[in-house]
Amino acid sequence: ASLIHAEDWDDMGGCGGHPSAALFPPLLTLAEAAGASGREVVDAYACGYQVGSVLGRYMKSNKSFSDRAWHPSAVVAPIVAAAAASRLLHLSVTQTANALGIAASFSGGFQAQFGTSAKALQLGKGSMGGYLAATLAVQGITGDTEILERSNGFGACFAPGTSWRFMAHDLGGPLYLTSKHGKGGMDFRVAAKHLPLCGGAISGVTALEAALGAESVGMSEIEELVIQETRDQTKGSMFRSPYTGVGEHGKFSLPYSLAARLVFKEVSPRATSDQAASQVLKSGLLPRIKVKVQPFTEARPPVSKVSLRLKDGRTLVGESFAHHGETEPAMLVTKFRKAVADLMDEKTADAVIQKLSELRSMNNAASVLAIVNLDD
Repeated sequence: ASLIHAEDWDDMGGCGGHPSAALFPPLLTLAEAAGASGREVVDAYACGYQVGSVLGRYMKSNKSFSDRAWHPSAVVAPIVAAAAASRLLHLSVTQTANALGIAASFSGGFQAQFGTSAKALQLGKGSMGGYLAATLAVQGITGDTEILERSNGFGACFAPGTSWRFMAHDLGGPLYLTSKHGKGGMDFRVAAKHLPLCGGAISGVTALEAALGAESVGMSEIEELVIQETRDQTKGSMFRSPYTGVGEHGKFSLPYSLAARLVFKEVSPRATSDQAASQVLKSGLLPRIKVKVQPFTEARPPVSKVSLRLKDGRTLVGESFAHHGETEPAMLVTKFRKAVADLMDEKTADAVIQKLSELRSMNNAASVLAIVNLDD
């Protein structure tokens, strides 16, 4: 789970973070041990995703949670993973309630860790905690079965004042996957990042790519890059100083992300290595990048707008809009190929993609793992 999250190429789930990173490692581990079918894995994944999505909605609607420096993904990961693992293991109602109670004790994590390896470890710890909670519940270990709504429990600590007892009503009915909860009800779609960056930087880099289009702009040609953002992120990690030379900090700095895209002509996990950070700093681009936070006046305003002023007098302009639609399968395939390029050859990657597309019909989900042998 930590390795998945470290790439920052996760999905953008409804649980205030990245549910798939927390869900798949324990589910595939348990499926391999129990000989679970692909359909059971998908069913358990949907269960965990739904619990996290509803839990996240209650937490994110509470100002006391959003104003604090919690790492949302790490807070919900244990409960998400425990719910999914309990479903896959066919735990009883009492066992599942105990598993969730145990899992809540593993919740936690801080935004101060963004830009360090500990950020990914926080989510990994949460995923491991959910797995451990379910396996302990099988053995009769107990946890508070009302930990979420109790006056001195999970909700009271992370989002006090929220009506947690109503949450159970939102968890009834068929399983669903959703990345968005609108006022008109649920939006049954899942979104995933198309760039390996912190979510707050993606719209800005997308706007830069729209401005560049097919142009190949040299660093010496750039006079100034001005990016206008609708959201004031100056109190968060997106404006963390990139001048330390530590590559991981770059994923959480909007100016660094923009400069790296110009230096390397693409966005990839390699752009945030310490060596890459050194190249970005030497490019001299960072002082030429200006961030403005102000509302747009358009009827359908963009999230970010980039104006790239060149020394020859031209200005290239690009915008990006929030994307809440369903992620296209083709994008996921492309992203998967890029993510595993250093780990497996194209033939093995194709085999894994094929197996994953057949997951729901597999009698034994472990066959997905069987074709990946990184020791060869």
